[in-house]
Amino acid sequence: MKRKPLLLLSLFLLSILACRKEPEPDIPCDDFIGFTCLINGERFNTDGNLRCSGTTRWYNTATMQLVIAGTDCNVNFEEPFLVNFTIFKLNGTGSYTPPLMKSNYTYMGDSNLTDYDSTLSGSVVITGFTEDNYSADFTNGYVEGRFEFTQYNEQLKDTAYITNGLFCMRL
Repeated sequence: MKRKPLLLLSLFLLSILACRKEPEPDIPCDDFIGFTCLINGERFNTDGNLRCSGTTRWYNTATMQLVIAGTDCNVNFEEPFLVNFTIFKLNGTGSYTPPLMKSNYTYMGDSNLTDYDSTLSGSVVITGFTEDNYSADFTNGYVEGRFEFTQYNEQLKDTAYITNGLFCMRL
């Protein structure tokens, strides 16, 4: 009788150890992994929660399209909510400007989101990119770089300046 609890405990511990996730390989990002920038001179950092990821990235190998977004999921009214950009025809490291790059900035207004969706100028500089760093399904590649752009909201006749942007993340 005393063996049964010991056997159950042993099986439980083995199942936990069997489910242990292998550590992810390092990605070369100079000690910064994430997404950050200045919006009109104020620091914007991503902040996720259970319902919303602080960073989003999507890469389509067939179309060579890369989308990267930083989100403050816990934003209050009149605060920055989302900064994102898309690179069309990504061809490795280098500088991407419109029309090969489109950016967007969104902030939380009085209970609604306000988009600065016209890119007046800007660039995304990819300084590191590996599609398939560790696996055949591209899940362990990485992308890193910097960005800056000037966004405009036609309705408000207002301009937002996104500067000092940095990102580094797995694909």
